[in-house]
Amino acid sequence: IVPRFCEELFKRAENLTSKKKVKVNVEISFFEIYNEKIHDLLASIKDKGAKKTVLKVREHPVLGPYVEGLSTYVVNSFDDVEGWITLGNKNRATAATGMNDKSSRSHSVFTIVLTQTKTENIDGQEHDHSVNSKINLVDLAGSERQSLANTSGERLREGANINKS
Repeated sequence: IVPRFCEELFKRAENLTSKKKVKVNVEISFFEIYNEKIHDLLASIKDKGAKKTVLKVREHPVLGPYVEGLSTYVVNSFDDVEGWITLGNKNRATAATGMNDKSSRSHSVFTIVLTQTKTENIDGQEHDHSVNSKINLVDLAGSERQSLANTSGERLREGANINKS
């Protein structure tokens, strides 16, 4: 659903910029919740064996909850988004189970912040009017029954934590 949503978003943004003279800015972020810990899926990990940095949820007095230290990127096209989604999915926690060769073991949240700015001339002066929109697209991890998935050890612990997150 994320790629389809983003493709449609950029089609509509192009229409706004060409017909209504609105500037559109799109920013994205992508994180996972794995075993009760938050990881940035778009952060670069240089060492294959290096552990992912654990991020914390904070509360802003006006804007509400946010993930401290989460990277955000400006994207200018659907192709840009596809590249980031591919990177994020590669960084996501997955494992083989008895039911799937590659089962997601984490919940993920892909966030899009859209800012639309229109400049209007009022009494000879230019004024910018901006509208900010934010959408969180969430993919919940699969939680197969242990008896069907044939999980044990670490996979079993992950499965138990999936429903807690």
